[in-house]
Amino acid sequence: MSISANTAERMTIHNVNDETAVIAKELGEYLLKTWGIDKLRLKVDGVSYGDNVDFAIEKGSELCKVCENLAQAREIELYMLSTNGGGAAWRLDSCFMKDLSDDEDLKNNIVYRSTDYYDTDPYIDRYLYDGNGLQTPEYINTADDVANIKMWFCNTPALRIEDEDKCGDDVLYNSLVRILRKLCAECFGMDEEDIENQLIDEWKECGSISLFGSLFFSTESIPKIHGLLSKLFDLAKASDVANAECEVYAVPDGEGDYDFASIGFTYDGEKVKTEYCRF
Repeated sequence: MSISANTAERMTIHNVNDETAVIAKELGEYLLKTWGIDKLRLKVDGVSYGDNVDFAIEKGSELCKVCENLAQAREIELYMLSTNGGGAAWRLDSCFMKDLSDDEDLKNNIVYRSTDYYDTDPYIDRYLYDGNGLQTPEYINTADDVANIKMWFCNTPALRIEDEDKCGDDVLYNSLVRILRKLCAECFGMDEEDIENQLIDEWKECGSISLFGSLFFSTESIPKIHGLLSKLFDLAKASDVANAECEVYAVPDGEGDYDFASIGFTYDGEKVKTEYCRF
């Protein structure tokens, strides 16, 4: 299976010397190599470009020439959403991010934010470059810090309860399904057809039940999600289930400007945690 990365980026460059010009040049090269562009806003020395970009920057276009000459620009602002196979690893290994060093001129004149989520793994890559250098923002924020974000999107949840030895335990099964169906209907807004498609029930065959497919939920529903997940995994722990996994990470969802944030629901074998990151 090929990996698809959904990437959001925002960057400002005050191009003041040879060091910042190198990053500006590499940013231009990166933009010309990027495909799967869903939204692009590029402002160069006060002039805006990118409204008509569809999938990739057209070779020979005015925007292509602007990107080829970004090293000569003084002020650069970028906002881009893209869907391709690159992800954070590509930018770190082969593109401009590899040169975002601890050089003071770079740290004082460049700010960069990005998130990447994938179709193969539940985690979300998060990067921030500013006066403190290149960082991976941690889940250290509070619910209040994300209160003004209305909706969230999780592309690849990892939520599974599995124990082959318990496939004949109908009481446990019925209790687990009841909680999961309530979670799907009341928190993730699924109708009956969605639940049938996304709740993968293999309990009778191998003692496994899991949640599959993308999820949408509101900030208002976060306490209820936490409560139902806690109830679910407390039951799994009390029943001594062999494998109980929860990694549900989400990013803001909406038509407006992308907020660089993430929320995670995780289970560490003892309790469910809800963690927030905004940067």
